Amino acid sequence: MPVNTAEASRRSASCEARVLQGWLRWRCSGRGLYLGRVEGFGDRGVDHRESEPGSDQYGFVRLVKGMNGSLTIRVDLGGRTETLRLVWPVDSPVPTTISFETVNGA
Repeated sequence: MPVNTAEASRRSASCEARVLQGWLRWRCSGRGLYLGRVEGFGDRGVDHRESEPGSDQYGFVRLVKGMNGSLTIRVDLGGRTETLRLVWPVDSPVPTTISFETVNGA
């Protein structure tokens, strides 16, 4: 089941996130998608990985207590930006934020 803690009015219509056995799987569908900034998700290829640019963008992030990370997906180079944000405080049994939201554009 998809999970998204973003405000309903800001939730991404083309991206989703799901929790699967200690990993967060994310996927965005559409045309002209490009992975932008990735921060706070550990080492690429070990703690997170993502697809090559194409009509879909997808990837996985290892869920770890204390994590505070984000990634951005640019759509059509100058169109909207989708942002995945993950926050898991060390004193919480589960992540408090797993949101995919449209940051700018339509």
